[in-house]
Amino acid sequence: MDEQKRQERAAGLLSLGHFSIDNYSNYITPLLPFIAAKMNITISIISLIISFSHLGASIFQPVFGHIADHFKKRFFVFWGMVLAAVFMPLAAMTNNVWLLGLFILIGSIGIGFYHPQASGLVNKFGINKISKNMGIFLASGTIGYACGPVFSSFIVKYFGYDNSFVGIIPGVIVAFLIYFLLPKIPQNFVEAKKEETNLSLVIKEVLKNKILMILIWVAIVKSLVAMTFTFFIPFVLKDYNYSVVSIGILISTFSLLGGLGSFIGGKIVPRTGAKLCYYISVLPILPMSLGFLFFLDKSVIWFSILFALSGFFTFFSASVNMVMAQNLMPEHKGFISGIIGGFCWGVIGIMLTPIGFLAEKTGIIPILVAISFIAFASSILVKYLPEDQAL
Repeated sequence: MDEQKRQERAAGLLSLGHFSIDNYSNYITPLLPFIAAKMNITISIISLIISFSHLGASIFQPVFGHIADHFKKRFFVFWGMVLAAVFMPLAAMTNNVWLLGLFILIGSIGIGFYHPQASGLVNKFGINKISKNMGIFLASGTIGYACGPVFSSFIVKYFGYDNSFVGIIPGVIVAFLIYFLLPKIPQNFVEAKKEETNLSLVIKEVLKNKILMILIWVAIVKSLVAMTFTFFIPFVLKDYNYSVVSIGILISTFSLLGGLGSFIGGKIVPRTGAKLCYYISVLPILPMSLGFLFFLDKSVIWFSILFALSGFFTFFSASVNMVMAQNLMPEHKGFISGIIGGFCWGVIGIMLTPIGFLAEKTGIIPILVAISFIAFASSILVKYLPEDQAL
């Protein structure tokens, strides 16, 4: 197999895996209001479970990525896929709150395993078309994330909670496709310098890089918008008597448009430059959110359109952000991927607990409006980013 085909196969398989694992990362979302009602637990308890799970799914991703930068095997991409595919559907089956938390945690660890190594490999395998391949990879994950709620809600609808183990099958198949077909990692892909194995030095290098810190903040804000919108809106819609399938479709549409936005942003950035992509991504979030909240009890159609468009703009700069961050520290691609694609999500995941308690006191809608204002205000940082036409 020539090098070009080898790169295309690797990028394709890693994107397929990203689609699949992000499907499972959003598998439980539309079911949470109904699981909470079934177990008679509050939104604050559910938010605590989700926050705790992000220790595995997101916070530890930089550590997993750092190890993966020096690891010659595809351990993380295979076992990450298996753990997510098995334990997320099992979480939907349980009637015990402790098992619910345990299964979500183990599945989340699998999600944390997969992302940093897979993202780093896309950058390395796809060296001839980094921006395009990263855009496809991230868009595949976002589309998979979009499909998760539809996938899980239809399984519950047609098989019931007790038989939702059916959802395990597709992910396990993808895991074995990756195991048998993903090209082995060449020796020269593994960073071998001894000083690069010191995690504390890498962290210090990150903290000193002002541009990278802005990119991390942007990733945190985008994670805040995406996670709070998709976590809290199902509870709002349940109160308006939306069915589990309707909620699943709406959450999926948000993420599906997000995947499209990520792909388009990665595709046009060589012509427009990075700054314009960031402005397009950040500025519309506030008017979109005010719009869909206004139409919440007035028009299902307009609510759905504006809610979906908020997903498009939220993820528009995702691939640009990842590639720019990786290029700032190219010898630590896995670690940087773990920060941008994992740690930033984990910070917000942990914050879901206090945000959930606050939402019980003030209501969900004021929280979503405040978060939209934070995103809008963060646009002031974009002017400090370099205009990189080479992405």
